[in-house]
Amino acid sequence: MSAKIFGAHIPVEHRRTMADNYGADLGFASLWFLSCWHQNQHESAALWKLYSGISEGVAVRSTVQRLADSMDKNFEFTLGPVTYRDYSVDLFAPYQALTPVFTKRHSFAHERELRLLYWGAYEVSRPEEERQEWAKGRRYDKLYDLPAGLSFNCNVNRLVEEVVVSPYADDWVVETIAAMLRQVGCAAPVRKSNLLKVE
Repeated sequence: MSAKIFGAHIPVEHRRTMADNYGADLGFASLWFLSCWHQNQHESAALWKLYSGISEGVAVRSTVQRLADSMDKNFEFTLGPVTYRDYSVDLFAPYQALTPVFTKRHSFAHERELRLLYWGAYEVSRPEEERQEWAKGRRYDKLYDLPAGLSFNCNVNRLVEEVVVSPYADDWVVETIAAMLRQVGCAAPVRKSNLLKVE
């Protein structure tokens, strides 16, 4: 099975501020592909509603170690937590290439985000001849012509500790998801979120 890592999107209004602070051309964000996770010991009612609507959501529960161990060893990934800052006040250490990837505005602090980064998308997404030209500095015009996501091999049974279905979903949804996972060889347990249960 494979996992898709999607491209990074930095709000346009913050590109100039961040570029000035980091001393970097954020056009290279086109080469950053991320898988984003929420770090928490407990479920978040806010995130269920923000990211999954009312009843459609499914969450994959894992650990940092499982995530690191499950990814394709033929590629190099960077894994780390996001730091939340006020871009108009906080000072940044210049010329640190990965700082923009692992930094967001304070208004997103509730996300408690962990990011898995693959940086080198051009190398795996373009024809060999084009990659060689880019490596020699002759194809910088193509930096922005990249796919929205990349697929990598992933050991799903190592990655997934548990699958949790939205607390607002009907019971048949849990049963359907469990059956679908078995069909593709994923042995992880599936349960409905207990967020709405009163002890």
